[in-house]
Amino acid sequence: MRTTEDADRASESLLRPTTTSSSRARRGGGGALVVLFGAGAALAAAFGARDGDNVAAALAFDKSAPTTTTGDSHVNIRDEWGPGPLHEVHWDAKTGFHYDAHDGSSFEKFEEKLGARMIQSTVMKYYPTRLKSDQPSFSVYYTVEDYPKTKCWKSARTGLAPEGCHTDQWPRVYNFASQPKDASLLPALDQVTLITIAEPLVDMLEHEGEDAKLEPPNWPKQQVFGMKGENATAWENLIPKIAWQGTDYRFYGPEFDGFKEDSCHHPNDCVLNQIWQRAGGGHGKANYTLAMRETLARNDITPRLRLVLNSLLDDSWIDAKFFCVARYDSRFPLRVKLGKELRVEADRKMTGDDLAKYRYHIDLGGAGGTTWTGTIHKMSLPGVLFHHETAMRDSYFDSIKPWVHYIPVAEDLRDLRQKFDWAQANPQKCKQISAAASAWVKAFNTRRALLRHNYNTLAVNLAKTIDPSKKHLVPFEKAHPSAMLGRIRQRILNGLRRAARARAAAQ
Repeated sequence: MRTTEDADRASESLLRPTTTSSSRARRGGGGALVVLFGAGAALAAAFGARDGDNVAAALAFDKSAPTTTTGDSHVNIRDEWGPGPLHEVHWDAKTGFHYDAHDGSSFEKFEEKLGARMIQSTVMKYYPTRLKSDQPSFSVYYTVEDYPKTKCWKSARTGLAPEGCHTDQWPRVYNFASQPKDASLLPALDQVTLITIAEPLVDMLEHEGEDAKLEPPNWPKQQVFGMKGENATAWENLIPKIAWQGTDYRFYGPEFDGFKEDSCHHPNDCVLNQIWQRAGGGHGKANYTLAMRETLARNDITPRLRLVLNSLLDDSWIDAKFFCVARYDSRFPLRVKLGKELRVEADRKMTGDDLAKYRYHIDLGGAGGTTWTGTIHKMSLPGVLFHHETAMRDSYFDSIKPWVHYIPVAEDLRDLRQKFDWAQANPQKCKQISAAASAWVKAFNTRRALLRHNYNTLAVNLAKTIDPSKKHLVPFEKAHPSAMLGRIRQRILNGLRRAARARAAAQ
């Protein structure tokens, strides 16, 4: 399975970024850099462009040409967005494609570049005539973080946006991550292809003729059980417990109602330390059970901590622990110590094969309120998924249904025990749900299905920004003729060639 570093190196043949020092003046500070997308000839070769109009030489970031956007031109989205990163891909006939780069970790920079490549590859595949030399320039805003980190979210309780936020007048923002199910909280937002399935899609879009391959795409750092011939364990032999293991991470972002910090956000704000102190702090016989029950009565702990504490109190139906808290080591040792003392940390990471031995699974949301493709991974396992129903959604959620592909559970897990007891009493129904979920994963994890998903979510929505008149979008079937249609077309061409040769011979 490819790592982030491997993917970054592989993309260098396509993206050879160049920076300019003048971007600060154009952006009004903030340290943003303009990264250019390769020289025209190299980029045309990389994308198989047949027309010089499709890709121009990358020179300077010049926005003096007419620009296609949506929204009120008097509203500056960058001024209103807030401290979170808002990325931008720009195109004009003179300079081609380029994007603004932000400071951040190597992983954040990789995802930012991947989002830019997704937009560029999608536009070049489905809007080729929009890139001709007589076309106006355009800018596309996008986000790739856990959720769009803007200060301008409307409150779900009041329906009001913070002062100074004119979100109804913003241009479209294309979100490659999680977002609220309530679209009114940020009307300018369009949810597009989830960033964790973007890398194989970029490969498909950038390499013509490979979308007909039969092997399933390889999702970097994402396991999909059964795609490589793993044998599903018989339902009767699966361990009848809910299995979960994951990071101790906050729930939602601070911009949202229902935000909850992780179990030990700070030495002075550490739920685990409060449990430790209530239980005696290592002095005498600690009453951990009472301290944990008191903590479970609170409404300010994350669903992940709630599940782990329930597992410690009664492991007859839940096997749940945190794993991977290395990020705390450099901040303070208290979290690491408490994780071991309270037994909330696992000694080792569970593999896909380990998880596949359990009858029940749960996908608990993190900062974005979901687990991204973690839901797909758990739907692929032999057991059945208890899906964490939160206020957030991912790009593929419309195609999975409660009681068909998963068993829904409440955001605060108040009905988890009830749903578990129901599942234990209804094994045949659970088998049907599990089988339907696995079938959905196998169907979704194909080249054509992923391309169709990206077309419906990203390509079609991009028209709002770059093609309001809808004159340039290439139909999906024309861009990706099916294998059968391709064979029929080839037979027709072969027949025409034979007829032409016969006529030539007769003359």
